Amino acid sequence: MKKKVVSMLLASTLILSAMLTGCGNAPADDGSTPVSGSGNENSQTGGASDADSDQGGDSQGSAEVVKPEKITLMVDGTFYTEPNAQKEWAERFKELTGIELEIIQPDHATYYDSVSQTIAANEIPDVILLNSTYYSSYASEGVLWDMTDAWNNS
Repeated sequence: MKKKVVSMLLASTLILSAMLTGCGNAPADDGSTPVSGSGNENSQTGGASDADSDQGGDSQGSAEVVKPEKITLMVDGTFYTEPNAQKEWAERFKELTGIELEIIQPDHATYYDSVSQTIAANEIPDVILLNSTYYSSYASEGVLWDMTDAWNNS
């Protein structure tokens, strides 16, 4: 039981750190930073990477990061379930961050079918819990956010 709780806390921490890292990579008000990994990350900044432009201090001023009001998560049965305090967990998250969590949790046995249907319907949640075997196929379809810059600048 103790190992299960610790593993759930670690998984939750990883998910939340990924979500909050994404919040810190919002585009500047002047539109100088592309929103997604479209392959043209350096086209608008004259070829300089984010790391290059950030090294000498904050020469352009800092853009204010807008915290989202709500984050939609699609999770499988390994995340907190309703009987295991999912509602309380989401309420505590909102209390601590001010961000509402909308948790979509299809039946564990049909989870990846539900993920595929959601993506096909273009109703992609902000966060999707995926097994690593699905990363390359969804990334090649342009569904996943390329968080390389966020990772490198975190």
